[in-house]
Amino acid sequence: MNTITTDGKTLLLCAALLAAAAPDGARAAAELTLRDQSRITASSATLRGGLFNVDGSTVSRDMVGEITFALNSQPKAAAAPAADPQAKALFDRARTLKTRYQDAGAILLADEGTYIYEADGTWTERARTAVLIARENKKANYSAVLAYQEPGRSRAAIISADIYFPDGRVIRMDPSRVKKTAPQGSNEFFVTTGEYISYELQGIETGCIVDYTTETRTYNPHRKDFFMPYWYFQGDVPVDHSSVSVTLPKDMPLHYAVKNYPGAGEPVISSSGAYKTYAWRLDSLPPLYAEPQMPPFADVIPSLKASLLPDWSEVYDWSFQMLHPRGKPSDELRRFTLELVKDASTQTQKAAVIYHYVQKNIRYVAVKSGIASGFGGYPADVTWKRGWGCCIDKALLLTAMLSSAGIESYPVYLNDNTSETTQTAVPNLLFDHAITLAVVDGKRLFLDSTGYDYTYPAIAAFDHGVNALVPGLKAIVPIPLPAPRDNGKFYAYKVKLAKNGDADIAGDMTYSGATEAQLRGYYRESKPQERELALRQFSKQLSPKAELKDWEILNYDWLEKPFSISIKVRAPGYAAKAGDRLLLSLPDLEMGPHDLNAVSMRDRAFPVQYESSLGIYHTYTLEPPSGLKAEGLPLKLAVDSKHYSYSLECAQEQPGAVVCRAAAERKSRLIPAEDYGEYKNAMERAAEISRTVLFFRSVK
Repeated sequence: MNTITTDGKTLLLCAALLAAAAPDGARAAAELTLRDQSRITASSATLRGGLFNVDGSTVSRDMVGEITFALNSQPKAAAAPAADPQAKALFDRARTLKTRYQDAGAILLADEGTYIYEADGTWTERARTAVLIARENKKANYSAVLAYQEPGRSRAAIISADIYFPDGRVIRMDPSRVKKTAPQGSNEFFVTTGEYISYELQGIETGCIVDYTTETRTYNPHRKDFFMPYWYFQGDVPVDHSSVSVTLPKDMPLHYAVKNYPGAGEPVISSSGAYKTYAWRLDSLPPLYAEPQMPPFADVIPSLKASLLPDWSEVYDWSFQMLHPRGKPSDELRRFTLELVKDASTQTQKAAVIYHYVQKNIRYVAVKSGIASGFGGYPADVTWKRGWGCCIDKALLLTAMLSSAGIESYPVYLNDNTSETTQTAVPNLLFDHAITLAVVDGKRLFLDSTGYDYTYPAIAAFDHGVNALVPGLKAIVPIPLPAPRDNGKFYAYKVKLAKNGDADIAGDMTYSGATEAQLRGYYRESKPQERELALRQFSKQLSPKAELKDWEILNYDWLEKPFSISIKVRAPGYAAKAGDRLLLSLPDLEMGPHDLNAVSMRDRAFPVQYESSLGIYHTYTLEPPSGLKAEGLPLKLAVDSKHYSYSLECAQEQPGAVVCRAAAERKSRLIPAEDYGEYKNAMERAAEISRTVLFFRSVK
C-alpha cells in the first residue's frame, strides 16, 4: 500500500509511477483523505489541471490531504518457497515451545505493543501478533485481522498480515482485500461513527504461523492529555513473549500501575533524542486454564495501565462538564416530574415513583456517535421526549427528575462486575456502564434505571460490589453488596401426604432484589404457554411423576407490587414406603451439580466470583395422614463459614403438622483462592444436609 501526502506535482508523479508499476490487468484503487478528515474511496483516481477525477466526479486538489493507492490484483494461493529470516526465527521458537506445550491449540510467538506519544499531542498505537496454529480448532481464532478507526479522530491500517509455512512458502498480505465496514448494530445498540478495517487471512493450515501488525494513529484526540495506554500480557494459549513500550517526550512524566505482575513491575527506561521509552516484557508465559466461576481473565493476568495524568482530577472535571448541563431538567420536565410525584409525601416515595417511571417508559436503545455521546449522553429533556436512550441517557434523565423532586443525585460511571475490575491507581476511561447515585432521606442509594424490572431500590446484580466514578463528587465510591435476604428467594411449601405416599404440594414463591427482577423480566417477556411450560418443568423437578394442577404468576408487569408465583402439584408416590414408614425428602431443597459447580475442583488458583450475594429460604408445612408420626424431631443441622452458611431445622410446631425451615446464605460475591478450602467444605456439608430424609412411622 502506498500513501502519498499531497504537495502539488509530487502527487501526480507518484500516482503515475504507481500506475506504471502495476502488472497487466491490475488497477490502482484509491482512497482520498480530505483536509476535513472525511474520505472518498474509489476504484481509480487521476489528477488533471488541479482536479482529481474520482470515478467520474471531480475533487479539488486543494481539498485533498492524502491519497492511498492499493493494487486490486487477485490474491495468489501461495507464493513461491522463500527462506524468510523472520519466519525461520519464528519456527525455531515454535519448535521449542511445541515440545513444552504439546496439547496447545495455538502458541503465541510474539505479542508486542507499541505506543508513541508525540510532542503535538497526537499518538500512534501499533500491535503485532505472531501465532503458531497447532490445531485445526484454532484456525478460525486467527483468520481475521481487525482494526478500528474514527473518521475525523483516528486512522487505522493493517500494516502486514502474512502466513508462513514450514516448507518455506509465504502468503503475503494482499492490500486489495482489505475491507472497511461500519460497526454492526443490533435491536438496541447502534454506532453511527467509526469503521472497522478488516482482512481475512486465507489459506491458513495447521502448522503454519500467522503474523500480522495493525496500527492506529490518533491525529485529532478529544483531549491531548487523555493518552492512557494499557496492555495485557497473558491469555489462554502459551506465550513466548509479551511486551509493550510507551514512548513520549522526555519532559513528560508517565504514571503507571501494574497488576498481577511478577516482581515490582518497574519498566526498563531508555532515551533516544528528545524521547524517552518505558518498556515492559514478560517471557515464557504458560496458558491460563479457566476455572468454574472465576473472575474475568483481565482480573487475574498481568496487566499495565498508564496515563499522562497523575490523578483523576482532569477526568472528574471533563466528565462533569459534559454531564452537569445535560442532567439539568427543563422547565417542562420539572413540571411533569412534580405532577408525577404529587401524591408522594416522602423522598423515598418520590424516588420510587420516578425510578419506576424511567424504567417502564424509556426504552433502552443506544445510538453512539463518539465519545461525547458515549460518556456525556444526550440531554435529559431529549431522552424524555423521544422515549429511548442508553444507560448514560437514562441515568441523566433519572438524575434530572430526582433533582426536580428535590432529591440530590449524580450520574456515575462503572465497570460492571462481569468485566475487569476498575483499576483506580491511575486514571483511565475503561468504563462500560452508567447509573445514578441518589441521596434519599439522607441515605446514599445507587439506582440503575437501564432495565425494566427492578422494584425500588433494587439494581442489577452486575452492579453489585464494584467501584463507581462519581464526577459530581470528585470521588470513586464503592457500590455495596446487598445482604443475602435483599437478593433472595423465599419458598413456602405445604405438603399434604397420603398413606400410600402420594402428595399434594402447594408452593408460594416470592423474591427480592435483583433476583426478583430477573425472574419478573423472564416471565414478562414470555408468552402464556411458555410460562405454563416453565412451571410444568419446574414441577417435574419436584417429582418426576408430578402433575401441575394450577398456577398463577402475579405482578410480572407491575413494579410497585411484589412479583410472585403460586403452584399446585399432584405428586403420586412422592414419599417412599419402607414397611410401616414413609420416607420424605423435602421438595426443591436438595442441592444439585449446578449448585456445586464452583466447588467442583480439589483446589483453585483463582477466586470464585459471583455477580452478587444470595439468600435462599424454604419453609415447609408437612401434614402427614392420621396414624403417622414424624421420628427424630426436633432436628437441627447447620454449617457456618466466612462466606457461606446453611441451616435446616424441623419441629412438631403444631398438632398434626411438622414445620421445617432451611436457609442458605452466600454472604460474599468474591471468595479468594486462599478461602476456597473452607468455602468448599461448607458447600459440600450443606449439600449433605439438603439431602436429609424425614421418617414418618405408623402409630396406634
